[in-house]
Amino acid sequence: MNTPVSYPLARLLKEKDFPQPKTVEEAKKLGLLFNWYNEDGVYNANYKLSTTIQAPTISETVMWLYEKHGIWISVTKDVDVKWSNDYFNYHILSPKGTTQSDIGGTIPNSPTEAYEAAITYVLENLI
Repeated sequence: MNTPVSYPLARLLKEKDFPQPKTVEEAKKLGLLFNWYNEDGVYNANYKLSTTIQAPTISETVMWLYEKHGIWISVTKDVDVKWSNDYFNYHILSPKGTTQSDIGGTIPNSPTEAYEAAITYVLENLI
């Protein structure tokens, strides 16, 4: 998923030591796309102020969680046969071998929502 994470999630990632490159060269060395939110939460591609927050993509975030913390997130699409609705489940595999799904109550309606919910859960509860 090459969609940048939301501003609240980008802030949380920064608090959890997600790399914050300041230049295009630094971002390239880290293998990151070069996207930021400014201090007001406005998304800015190729923004170069030191007051910005790196806005990694969902896939960059999932790989960082796996490589740095050994936590894997996956999302699956399911169908509620009774209501004929599609919905998405997320699954989190931590180093302890535990799997968790649909944590938090609301059912995500898109893969992006499911990944963001899972990433938020991991950052707030497992790291």
